Amino acid sequence: MSEYKKILIGLNLSEMDHTTIAYAAMVFSLAGGERLYCMHVTRNLAIPPKIAKAYPTMLRPPDEYAADKILASIKQSAGRKLPDMIDVDVVEGNPLDELLRRAQQKNVDMIIMGRKHNEKETRQLPLKLTRKATCAV
Repeated sequence: MSEYKKILIGLNLSEMDHTTIAYAAMVFSLAGGERLYCMHVTRNLAIPPKIAKAYPTMLRPPDEYAADKILASIKQSAGRKLPDMIDVDVVEGNPLDELLRRAQQKNVDMIIMGRKHNEKETRQLPLKLTRKATCAV
């Protein structure tokens, strides 16, 4: 297991993230990981103009909100198991393409994602990622 030095976690800001992060923390510590990349991909980061106009001072950018939520999940789920070797990215685009692109850019050794058994839409991404990724999934 020592070959997994760089791990990418795909998160979707759901309740499953806690389980995914806890599992990734265990793998990271057992493998003696060097870097952990947490990534959330959304199809659209833009705030609708109508809402932005109605609440100009109350809204934070969606990417900052998602990054803060991911960091809070990491602190709650992994606790002290993970050091400061964590990068959190929130990007806009197709989840499959962005995860594959980031995995290649960062030269990751493993991608970890959650998967719900009863929802068809969340089953497709891990299956496609498993087929196309050049690292362990």
